Amino acid sequence: MIFIALLPLISILLSLLVVRIRDLYSKTNAQYLIAGAFATLVLLASGTLAVAPYVEFLSSVAVFNVSLPVALSLSILSTLILSLSCKMISNNKKIEVEKNKFAEKEQKLESVEQQFESKVQELENKITLEKEAKEAVIKEVEKLNNQLNELTREKS
Repeated sequence: MIFIALLPLISILLSLLVVRIRDLYSKTNAQYLIAGAFATLVLLASGTLAVAPYVEFLSSVAVFNVSLPVALSLSILSTLILSLSCKMISNNKKIEVEKNKFAEKEQKLESVEQQFESKVQELENKITLEKEAKEAVIKEVEKLNNQLNELTREKS
């Protein structure tokens, strides 16, 4: 009987251990929070109904005359629902962490792409400058060759 009375406390402690409070409240966890709250309510009620015939101050609750197997079944079902809700909430948190890691990697990839594009642009600028310098040198060499040819004609 003590186990039945401690069942709600155990399930609440379990849910706090599995899921940290700050990670609890988000849109993805809303249905699990509602299911967990309802399961906690049913668990408390079934524990009360199971213990009521044996505790004097709960004699008004004992009027409902719920059998012990029904109360235990409700307790077990509620504990199962609480456990599954906590598991789903923790899975959602893991998924959120993975999404954040993926977004961070995407951001790093974008910055690397930008660096790559800037390096490519820089190299293209250098190539065009080298081509212009080469063309200028070729023109200067042609000029000097023409001047040399003119001088050699004048001498001959």
